[in-house]
Amino acid sequence: MAAPAEAAFTLANPAAKPADVAAGAHSDFAIHVEPQGGDIKDLVLHLPRGVIGDPNATPRCTIAQFESNSCPMTTQVGRAANQIQLGPLSQRAEGEIFNVQPRGAEPARLGIKVNSPTGGEPIRLESPVTSRPTDGGLDSTLKDIPNTFQGFDITITALDVVLFGRVAGGKAFMTNPTGCGPAETEFEATSYAGEKATAKGGFTPTKCDALPYDPVFSAVLGGAGLTGRNANPNLTTVVGQGEGEANTRTVAVTLPKELIAPLERLGRACAADVFAAEGCASTAVIGSATAITPLLTTPLEGPVTLVTGTGLPDVGLSLKGPLALTLKGTNKLTPAGQETTFDNLPDVPLSKFELTFTGGRTGLLKLVRDACTGKAPRLAARFTSQGGAQKTVGLAAKLEGCEARANLRRAKGSSLLRVDSGSARIRRVRVTLPKGVRTGKRFRVTGSGARGAKARKRGRVVEVTVPGRGARSVSLALSLRGSRRALTVDVFDTAGKRTRRQVPSRG
Repeated sequence: MAAPAEAAFTLANPAAKPADVAAGAHSDFAIHVEPQGGDIKDLVLHLPRGVIGDPNATPRCTIAQFESNSCPMTTQVGRAANQIQLGPLSQRAEGEIFNVQPRGAEPARLGIKVNSPTGGEPIRLESPVTSRPTDGGLDSTLKDIPNTFQGFDITITALDVVLFGRVAGGKAFMTNPTGCGPAETEFEATSYAGEKATAKGGFTPTKCDALPYDPVFSAVLGGAGLTGRNANPNLTTVVGQGEGEANTRTVAVTLPKELIAPLERLGRACAADVFAAEGCASTAVIGSATAITPLLTTPLEGPVTLVTGTGLPDVGLSLKGPLALTLKGTNKLTPAGQETTFDNLPDVPLSKFELTFTGGRTGLLKLVRDACTGKAPRLAARFTSQGGAQKTVGLAAKLEGCEARANLRRAKGSSLLRVDSGSARIRRVRVTLPKGVRTGKRFRVTGSGARGAKARKRGRVVEVTVPGRGARSVSLALSLRGSRRALTVDVFDTAGKRTRRQVPSRG
């Protein structure tokens, strides 16, 4: 008669779910699994994207404190319980989970202390928490889960973990996804016999439409000597969001028509497989990026790289810091201008995301007109939240590197001096008349943002003062008589900079 076959190692009754499944809620997150057919040795939990814990919600217990069973209760972030089979007896062992100082480059580490049901030294386990570069989701790893205790063989028949939604003092620790798609946790275990087992447990968040969503967008264009026609300007775009908002899933930024990426500069793109292996040449780097999240004390930073795509090259971001994150943006040409889209972004809060295309001799972007002449180039950004809410923002780029300009022309028997601002608004305009040039004592001041501006003459100097936020342009009507010698025009902007221009007195 054949011996009965041993049962295979499996994970039964997996569950991973918060008490409150509302999107973005701070709710206790409960995890349960029952190993069967063998003694569990290692366990990896692959949490769904958007299920996140804030390692800054509590102080951190030092490794020395954890190893001496003296973690302050202010560092507790959860509780644990194991069902243990000790011979014929089944006993429940309970304990605490602490926010422990990381040992290496990981962003967080959990310390699990399970008290002995029979007294004596507790079981201590450490679980490093890492982030998946692909989707920003978290992985928590437990290794060498004991199968002996105080000289006796034990079998763990159930593991329970609860991570607190809020910790002592009321600060949020765990947060649900802000999207409402299925959120599955994958359990991946190895037995002491080397057998592998996997299982899944999850939930679906609700009430995504209840989360506010109001991302902000800004852009800065130019640089010293980089604003003229055919120049290669710097371009920095910044995206931000407030606390408690839904996180962004997709952002698409349309560049102004005045900005193009010449074909000869797209040829330096790095191959996609080389980018994945972090082996791109420096010639493929076209800028830099910085991401700031309230979950980390230091920003994520890295290069922006041109990467081969299916049509136009993609924009690749390789961000490093306490964790690693890799993002890719696709490019396409639209009637409104070149559009760069980052899709399927991680469901994590970003208080600030800054992307800079570096200008200068090797810059990617090129101006087809002088950015400082006429209206400032405009950009547009379309945002979609993890839950599907949308917002569109259109704005004029803030210009850097523009110098104030002045010109004089005849108008209705008088001379009209027009001064246009540079990168900052105009606060004062000082006109110094050369010897032999005279003007009347009354002046009319107009211009964009120049409401309330006043002109006053002292000797050969006419000075215009602009109140409030300053003016984009100032027009000053002068009744000039005398020689053709040039006027000296000094423009003082709101940033404290002075620009001097020489303007012929006969326009």
